[in-house]
Amino acid sequence: MAAMTNIPEGNLLASQQFAQIMRHYIEASDAVRGVIDSMCAVINDPSATPDEKDMAVRTLSEALFPSSHDGEPGIDIDALREVQACSGPHSPFSEADLEEAHFSQRLEAAMKAKGVTQTELATRLGIQQSAIAMMLQRACRPQRRTVKRIAEALGILPVELWPNHRQ
Repeated sequence: MAAMTNIPEGNLLASQQFAQIMRHYIEASDAVRGVIDSMCAVINDPSATPDEKDMAVRTLSEALFPSSHDGEPGIDIDALREVQACSGPHSPFSEADLEEAHFSQRLEAAMKAKGVTQTELATRLGIQQSAIAMMLQRACRPQRRTVKRIAEALGILPVELWPNHRQ
């Protein structure tokens, strides 16, 4: 078989990197793949803000290549709790945690009131059911546009899911 000598070096390097990334994606759990899919959608969304894209890239990086702490992959929860404790009761961490908890509770209540299952909502949104499960379990923080899309799919206002939601 003849060697492919006319392929640009950059394309070969990109293909090697793609193969490594694809392996990480394939080996990931369904939940992690759901996060990866969602983050790719944000990164490729022309209406996403630079901050949303930056956070999506960071989340994507962590999902594909989890950080290592003392040899274990993932976030060092104890270190995060120490930072939160030092920040006081009004730290961004505790405020974000409360916002996520309330969103999760409101989403679950709205789904129940509308008689919509996780699978039905995911289908309406064109995402995987695991992404809905992650929001209900507070495993991910939805973006403003996601809250808006969920509210539209449920036939409610975004502020019913996230009270300080702004358009």
